[in-house]
Amino acid sequence: MLSTSLLEGFGYAVAEAISCGCPVLSTDSDGVRSFITHNKTGKFYPIGNVEAAVAEARDLMNNKKLREYIRIQGRQHMSLSFSPDRYAISFREMMTALRIFH
Repeated sequence: MLSTSLLEGFGYAVAEAISCGCPVLSTDSDGVRSFITHNKTGKFYPIGNVEAAVAEARDLMNNKKLREYIRIQGRQHMSLSFSPDRYAISFREMMTALRIFH
């Protein structure tokens, strides 16, 4: 998947692609930084740098070992960091911090 967004809020499309095991190449923007670690869970290129984007895309297409590593690491990262259990824990921590739960 190639994401060319200049600005992302949460980056649902990127999150969904990674969760499905699709390797992702994205601009380096705020919303996807929680999903992508360069060459581990996806690939980044600087916004507006077409040459860098092409180079990263070619690397992703031609380097089968790296592509598979990114697919596996991406899915693991998403399942561990954004699971319903992790969400419930974070929600409880937020409610406790707001003194709603004690």
